[in-house]
This record gives sequence, structure tokens and C-alpha cells, in this order.
Amino acid sequence: MCSEVLVIFNFFRNKKSEEIYSPVDGKVISLAEVNDLVFSQKLIGDGFAVIPETNVVYSPCSGCVTSIFPTKHAIGITTENGLQVLVHMGIDTVSMKESPFELYVDKNTNIKFGDKLAKIDMEKITKYNKEIPIIVIVTNMDEVKEISEFTEEKLKCKGSVIKVTLN
Repeated sequence: MCSEVLVIFNFFRNKKSEEIYSPVDGKVISLAEVNDLVFSQKLIGDGFAVIPETNVVYSPCSGCVTSIFPTKHAIGITTENGLQVLVHMGIDTVSMKESPFELYVDKNTNIKFGDKLAKIDMEKITKYNKEIPIIVIVTNMDEVKEISEFTEEKLKCKGSVIKVTLN
């Protein structure tokens, strides 16, 4: 299980910063533009969102899958340095009767930056009139010294978006 390994790595931190990458091709936007107060007001953390142009979501960082929501709309990843990153797919997609997400990962598995996380059925989401930004949030902000600024731009999947400096 990767959770025990992460505890050991967290104790012996060796990096002071982590790069977080775009999980899909698309336009990177600020959280303030996300149509959900929890994200736009940064109530659970800071990060960015991407308006996707493709339907496969890749891991924005390396680490361990520490949580998967039952509705498959969100995946938590903890890096070797203890940074907690949440990949949240869509706005209010939990209320849909049929899940538009197919996952490629399981809880407690190690993943590398760029590994496939999920596939999104865009037609289902459109059918239910839901929005589909892919939101990437650092949730343990107490461990963060600084998050770099980014420019809102179109990016290819796996392009660097932010650098997180740890305490």
C-alpha cells in the first residue's frame, strides 16, 4: 500500500517544490471563473481549472491515489512530499443519474505524472446541462508557502501550470 510509503517520504521530505501540470488539453482558467462557490472562493484550497478539449484526464502529478469519490467525479492524490492534490471533474455532476466517468485508477495505487486517471463521457454531461471544467486543487494549504501565478491560456495536456513551494 502506498499510504505507508508516503508517511515515510513525508517525514524525509527532499523537495521544496512541486510542479502541477494540466490534466487535459484545453484553456487554463483561474478558480474565480469556476461556476461553483466552493472552488471560486477557494474554500477547500487553491489551484486552477481547465476547460477540456479532450475527454481523457491524466494525472497532474506523481503520487498515491488516496481517495476516489463514490460518484467517480473526484480523485485525491498525495505526492511523496505530502502535497494533497484533488482532481475534480465537472460541476454538479454528482447529481447525474448515470456516471459520465470511467476510471483507470484504484485507491491506494502509485501513479506517475501523466498516467491516465479517467475518461469523461462529454455527451452525457451535455445531456444533463452540466459544466465540465477539470479543477485541480491543492487541499492542504497549511503545508504550502507559495503557489506561482499562471497565465490563462490554451495548454496541451501535461504542460506545467503552477509551481507549489512547500513550507
